[in-house]
Amino acid sequence: MGQVAAWALVVLVFAGPTSRALFNVSALVLIASWLLSGRLLEHWAVARSNPIALPALLLFGVILVGMTYSEAGWRDKWEHLRVYSKVPLLLLLVALLQEQKWQERCWVAFVVAMAVVVGATYLNVALGVPWSWMGHSYGTPKDRSVFLDYIIQGVVSGIFIGLALDRLRDPMLLLRWRAAWLAAALVVGYSVLFVLVGKTGPLTLCAVLACFVFWGVPKRARWVAFGLVCALLVSLITMAPELSARFDKGFRQLANPESAVDFGSVGLRWQMWQFSAGLIMESPLWGHGTGAYHGLAAKHLTHCELTCFHPHSQFLFFGVEQGLIGIAAYAYFLLAIYRVARQRIAQGSIAMMAFFAVLLVESALNAPLWYRMESYIFYPMIALFMAQATPRTHS
Repeated sequence: MGQVAAWALVVLVFAGPTSRALFNVSALVLIASWLLSGRLLEHWAVARSNPIALPALLLFGVILVGMTYSEAGWRDKWEHLRVYSKVPLLLLLVALLQEQKWQERCWVAFVVAMAVVVGATYLNVALGVPWSWMGHSYGTPKDRSVFLDYIIQGVVSGIFIGLALDRLRDPMLLLRWRAAWLAAALVVGYSVLFVLVGKTGPLTLCAVLACFVFWGVPKRARWVAFGLVCALLVSLITMAPELSARFDKGFRQLANPESAVDFGSVGLRWQMWQFSAGLIMESPLWGHGTGAYHGLAAKHLTHCELTCFHPHSQFLFFGVEQGLIGIAAYAYFLLAIYRVARQRIAQGSIAMMAFFAVLLVESALNAPLWYRMESYIFYPMIALFMAQATPRTHS
């Protein structure tokens, strides 16, 4: 049963970017087989020694306490409890990843999943695939993403590019493998800038590149490298008319937020951020309670089909529902990830810091721990990166 649970985790990592149904099935198999394995105490000992354990339990505890004073209906409360139950699940995932071989298998699963996603995306451009978002009212007429919408696909592509660039820096790899990782990073990067035509994807790509410039380039050449990377990105964006048009549209929407009603609109985000900031000021310490945002937004915001799910900022989401206590708990959670990322840099790897940068950008612009499509990616990735802080075994 322990082997079944570990293999279910490998499938879970593969399913994150590819299939919500497969994710849910593999999660059920994972939990059931783990319960039957009889290794609960052993795995708890491993999990509690990981730096993410206390922050995760504290954050989940704040969410639970927020249910006691929330005026939200039980449907909203249950939905939040169901989604945020993945926070303590992180401990189980970390425990199952204590052996290096399972970490390696999960990384292979992630790479294969990204190969499927990006390969299908280019196939969609050439031939069209029936499961893409192209022409769907949820996305844009030019949305060529597959499996995930273009926002989330751009974000997970940024995570992959961080991994590819980190492998590229490994002097122990053969030249042909380093060339393969470079080619993979370029192919995925091209899809982010020229195929998906979103704004969040390029922003996460900028964050990833900034990490590799800051921590991978000697100090004397760092600012020159920053300038070259910025010039390159600006040139690439101007070469993509659809992408530059989306950024131009975003600036216009910021100037006139009330005119923005489409999915992914910067103007709508600005309205939600202003509304959320006002709610935080009304109850700054402990917020309005878990699940409260939905009802409050429905009473005050228009276009509820776009604005009432979450405020498009994980920080503001916790601020509205759990107040400054919730924001502090999430900051503590992020700090645990950052500390391990700094340790990994000292060991020669920048991939985790690049992932942390992506998570930080996503936390500012979206809700990576709550929104389903994002949470299916971020929870397994957090566990996979944080497992590197647990002493590895090879058995």
